[in-house]
Amino acid sequence: MRRALIGKKKKLFIQRFYPAGTYNWPVPPGCTEIDVFLVGAGAGGGNGYGVYGGGSGYTKTYKKSNTSSGSYNSWVKDGDAIRVTPGQQIKIVVGKGGLGGVNTSGRNPRYGEDGGATSVVVGNTTYIAEGGKAFKGETDSTGKQILPSGGVACSAAGGWGPAADASYSDGQQPPERSGVILGTSQGHTTRDFGEIEFEPNAGGTSGGKGGYGTKKYEPLRSTGHTEGSGQDGSSYSGYDTYAESEGGAGYGGAGGVGGCHETSGRPHGSGKGGDGGDGTVVIRYWA
Repeated sequence: MRRALIGKKKKLFIQRFYPAGTYNWPVPPGCTEIDVFLVGAGAGGGNGYGVYGGGSGYTKTYKKSNTSSGSYNSWVKDGDAIRVTPGQQIKIVVGKGGLGGVNTSGRNPRYGEDGGATSVVVGNTTYIAEGGKAFKGETDSTGKQILPSGGVACSAAGGWGPAADASYSDGQQPPERSGVILGTSQGHTTRDFGEIEFEPNAGGTSGGKGGYGTKKYEPLRSTGHTEGSGQDGSSYSGYDTYAESEGGAGYGGAGGVGGCHETSGRPHGSGKGGDGGDGTVVIRYWA
């Protein structure tokens, strides 16, 4: 086999693993190292009384190059390219998106679930990108709600108020808001390997409900890639007091929050929260 490869020029290959599940990848002939980009799965959003969408999946990058163009702030890779041996079996687990909170009648909050971790096992070493975190109703000692953390942008949506933002900008930390404690953004790239040649396609974050009695402040989907996006929250009545929000775009996108009906003298109820999007793994190699 070695003799057959002499004089042949190596070619660049890029292989993506999606949707959620377990994969076994044999290292091809002539390949001795790989660049790996991992995205954890997104968290599910709460139902209409669960208030908030989830956090997006975290990203991790291992590569030979130090290039980090097109990324927000001072992003740095997590490690060098991974050494492998031709014929070696690489185990890959792509995280599954967290379920959204179920719809209910009455004022019953149901929160989403955390997203599943994504991992790559090479020999005795496991490389992991954690899933996004779901809002679970936690508050601090002063009663402020603690929003979930996410991979490239935590859910900083409007909830009961007018502010509603969904971040999709290469790891930017959303701005501070009164009345809540923001989850922490990982500050990593949304682009494969942190390189501007790739579109922002990972870790979109969902918004929360729109403003009272109007869709003026209805959160918008974080723009970008479709595959792996979080599901939209669902409406409860079709004329909800608080509108449902859209899921985050891109692999590991977070689920949106459901709408709810909150008008005196009418039945109360909430729509279902959206499920989080599955994560992904991208392997880049020469062979």
